[in-house]
Amino acid sequence: MQQQYYDLARSRRTGKRWAIALIEKMWDIAWDLWEHRNVILHEQDNTITVARIWQLDRGVSNTFKSLLDSLLLDHNNYLLKVPLPQLLKKTYEFKLAWIQCAEAVLHVPRRPAWVRQQYNRRMLQGMQRGMRNWLRR
Repeated sequence: MQQQYYDLARSRRTGKRWAIALIEKMWDIAWDLWEHRNVILHEQDNTITVARIWQLDRGVSNTFKSLLDSLLLDHNNYLLKVPLPQLLKKTYEFKLAWIQCAEAVLHVPRRPAWVRQQYNRRMLQGMQRGMRNWLRR
């Protein structure tokens, strides 16, 4: 049919060349669909994964802020060594392990004497900071 059209239009093109080009285009479409499928399956984060990562990041942020507000034992300060922006850039598995450790530390009951000592130490640090700022004026 295409050859008849070319003959009628007095074109130098051929129906055979047109059929070859059509088959090549169909192969290209099939290849593009295959590549698109592989990107979605293997490379691109799907919406479920993105939602899980977002939820974990929110949990890490909230837990990090809770750690900042709580009085930690000295051997637990390692949880705050990595700043929050860097912590959020870590792998999913690292953040999951970090949040499990941090939540375990947050749920450890504190001895009243130790809490009072840490409170007094932080209050003294706050007073010193305030005095330094006042003297700088």
